[in-house]
Amino acid sequence: EKSSTLSMKYREELTMLMSDFSWITNGKGGLCHPGPNSPKSLGECAEAEEESIVYNEAGDPPCLAFLGNSHMGHHIRTIASLAKEYDVSFLWLARHSWGDLFGGCGSTPDPPSPWDEQRIRILKQWKPKRVIFSNNRPYCLLANNSTLDGLMSGAPEKVLIMGDNPRLDYGSFPFEIRRGFGVLQKELLNAIKVGDVSSLDFLSTIKPERFDDFLRTEDGLRKAIESNPKYNGTIQFESTYPAFMDQNNTFVQVVGAETEGGNRLLYRDREHLTLRDGSERLREYFREHIFGDLDC
Repeated sequence: EKSSTLSMKYREELTMLMSDFSWITNGKGGLCHPGPNSPKSLGECAEAEEESIVYNEAGDPPCLAFLGNSHMGHHIRTIASLAKEYDVSFLWLARHSWGDLFGGCGSTPDPPSPWDEQRIRILKQWKPKRVIFSNNRPYCLLANNSTLDGLMSGAPEKVLIMGDNPRLDYGSFPFEIRRGFGVLQKELLNAIKVGDVSSLDFLSTIKPERFDDFLRTEDGLRKAIESNPKYNGTIQFESTYPAFMDQNNTFVQVVGAETEGGNRLLYRDREHLTLRDGSERLREYFREHIFGDLDC
């Protein structure tokens, strides 16, 4: 009964929020299978050898390399679009879950896993000029230096460590949201269907989760890189959170008013962006820090 009384206004509003939630999981530009949920036991990825390079029309060697986990993965479409625009080939070495780090997250680095050794071998083989890394646990880069060292394996001219997007505080929602990957759209649909909400205005007042800790960790990582002569000439850390926060850094922009077709979801769950509209927020970030002055 509640569903039948849902006004056309909110049906239309919800339609505008819809975004493309398809996920690229294999093939060129895809992510290797995550494997065991532990950085110590990650085996090699056959796709990384066979399909890790996305070539430009000329078939040039890869000039860029992208590494990380699913927090790099949600940028694959934006990156592929810009690579085509700038006519460059790139390496895609991102992998779900713990496939981001080299040497784990402890204060004492783990011995290199087969996945670590494989990535290092590929980076040394192709020697991309720029290496870009994104994940959701920057504190691990403060725990030990293995990841920073691994990213420098091919002697790149620049390594960019991307800051993460803010995580949504699910306690800011007026109804309970179950945990899980890609659940936000379904949970919004269900809340409207059963009558838990009559308006989506609350989406403009969603707070970031533990934002003070988030900023403190980013600041610590930035200072650690800048103060270490081994890294400060090559590695730089650049935040991405300003693209997803309001002017006062109070609320997360869960929807994007400027997206094509009206307001569309920028987040697919608590921490992952939508592949199209969410990642699109960082198109100019990628231009500024990666593609704009690239000379291959």
